[in-house]
Amino acid sequence: TPQAADYPWNRYDITGITGQMRNLKGRLAANAYRSGAAAIADDDTLSGQYDSGASFSARNTLTTGDPFEVTAPGGNVTLRAGERITLKPGFHAQNGSRFTAAIDTALLNAPQGGKQWRLELFSYDYRGRVEKKWIFTDGLPLITYSYEHNSQNAVTKTSVEVGTESFYHFYEYDRLGQLVRVYTSTTDNQPSEADVVYAYNPVGAVDTLRYGESGGGFTLELPYQYNLREWLTDIGNVGSAALPFNARYSYFGNGNIQ
Repeated sequence: TPQAADYPWNRYDITGITGQMRNLKGRLAANAYRSGAAAIADDDTLSGQYDSGASFSARNTLTTGDPFEVTAPGGNVTLRAGERITLKPGFHAQNGSRFTAAIDTALLNAPQGGKQWRLELFSYDYRGRVEKKWIFTDGLPLITYSYEHNSQNAVTKTSVEVGTESFYHFYEYDRLGQLVRVYTSTTDNQPSEADVVYAYNPVGAVDTLRYGESGGGFTLELPYQYNLREWLTDIGNVGSAALPFNARYSYFGNGNIQ
């Protein structure tokens, strides 16, 4: 487990954010993790014993130290470098093992940054629902997510800000709490025309999805069909190429999809 000093709590300037983090009360306030490919060394010297598969790479040069041994007959060791591989005295591979050394010039341009930190900060409303989430990533602009909810805890509005750009989603529900319309915008004003409209059958399953356009018409309509057990069997029409997505589902007797 990394030490506390290894986490990026002080890596980013969060002084303007911490004052906006509300209603924490024991809830998750910050989350940090690293992702991406591990950093590759410019030059590396190897030593040790290897009895199974192993692979080593360096941007420029790889050198085997004393000793460097492939000890198992079935061992498989690969060395890759961008410029030069040097096998010094003390290198030994057992009979029956496989050793590969290759110059790969693509390694000369391998990224040097390695894994990047990602730090997430959270704020909550008085009911404990996430109302804001900030994401810091090395070399990228700050991303801010905002959420609004209704009295039934359904999300009614979301926004994402990346640097100076923003994008908004607005959600409408019927009296049963079913999502019926979704609107999108680059401003904080809900448009008059929906981008997606949901219709439901009498048992509350989606009956039709309609995808709209700025003029108020619908360019796509996806019907949903079900069997007598109300299991989804068709989306659209798999025999037609008129829609960008179609699907058909069949089931075993226990309800698992075949």
